[in-house]
Amino acid sequence: MQANKSRQATDDLFDEHEQLMESLNNATNVSSLALEGARLQQTVTDDLLAAVNKSRSVADDAISNAERTLTEAEQTLNTLRGGSSQ
Repeated sequence: MQANKSRQATDDLFDEHEQLMESLNNATNVSSLALEGARLQQTVTDDLLAAVNKSRSVADDAISNAERTLTEAEQTLNTLRGGSSQ
């Protein structure tokens, strides 16, 4: 009788261990999927940031060109008026 109880207790422990291992495997799989999703989001974010930086550079160049054009236009206007910008 004692042997049967010991055997049942051992079987119960093995069943519990298997359930815990299955839960651990499921949690690991969910974590892996979440990590992969986070990596994908990071890649998208990096690409967007690179695009923003490039756009900012283009905008900065456009501003510089506009300022240079304005300065040249002011000099031309002063010349046409017979004045000097200096």
